[in-house]
Amino acid sequence: MKARQPVTTLRSMTGFGQAGGENERLRLSVALRTVNHRHLDLVLRLPDELRPLEPEIRRALRRELRRGRVDLRVDLSYLGERASRVEVARQAVAHLGRAARELADAGLTSGELSFGDLVRLPEVLRLDFEPYRWRDEDTALLLEVVGQAVAQVSAARQAEGGRLRDALSTQLDELQAAAAGIAERRPEAAAALEAGFRQRLAELTAGTGLSEERLTQEVAVLAERTDVQEELDRLAAHVEHARELLADADAVGRRLEFLSQEMLRELNTLGAKSRDLPIIRQVLDAKAACERLREQVQNVE
Repeated sequence: MKARQPVTTLRSMTGFGQAGGENERLRLSVALRTVNHRHLDLVLRLPDELRPLEPEIRRALRRELRRGRVDLRVDLSYLGERASRVEVARQAVAHLGRAARELADAGLTSGELSFGDLVRLPEVLRLDFEPYRWRDEDTALLLEVVGQAVAQVSAARQAEGGRLRDALSTQLDELQAAAAGIAERRPEAAAALEAGFRQRLAELTAGTGLSEERLTQEVAVLAERTDVQEELDRLAAHVEHARELLADADAVGRRLEFLSQEMLRELNTLGAKSRDLPIIRQVLDAKAACERLREQVQNVE
């Protein structure tokens, strides 16, 4: 059996990262979470002030992440006080004041209209802050914090990728062991099958004058239809290719998914051709390992 591959850069699609930073004017925090997805799906939740910077943030994410759903959230707070102004609808306040006095004189309410009452009426009293003027150093801070969060996610995805690589190698070992068992059993199974074919054909053609040569030809045709060597060869090639991909530094998840489907296809064909009970049992074991492989590669980037 082939030795396990050394530690590689195989990466999972699951990870989390969080980072923060501030300068003299603002404070930023970035939370980044990634999960399985067939493609790279970037979902950004940004304050309105940061919307113009969304393309730069997306480029920073795409440089490091190839697949998965990526949820990024940026929280922003300003340090110090910003210039502000209060706008008062004076005519409306005057009308409200007169109405309040009239109600009080009629004994329907008590007290005068207070400033607190006005604060609860946004149509009458509005507080506006001066817009924040975004600077280049603020953009640099934002991209630095995003980069830190992405680095954490990448580290988490790589650590999980190492565990995935070990699990996938185990499934490939089981597939390879099952294939070796089938190959070892194949000559005995083929001989038993040929003997059964020959006996059955002899019984069916008794008294028909079928020659030994013709009987041998018919047996050879039936034996060829049930031969599984081609399926075993293709399965071995797929397993070897999968092992190579586990040592690849590129994003290999989709190729591993395709290979797992091809392995299962070969096993299905092999099982359909087989008549030998021990081989059928080994095929079932191999299919179970292949199904586990297919489930696990769903999380490979």
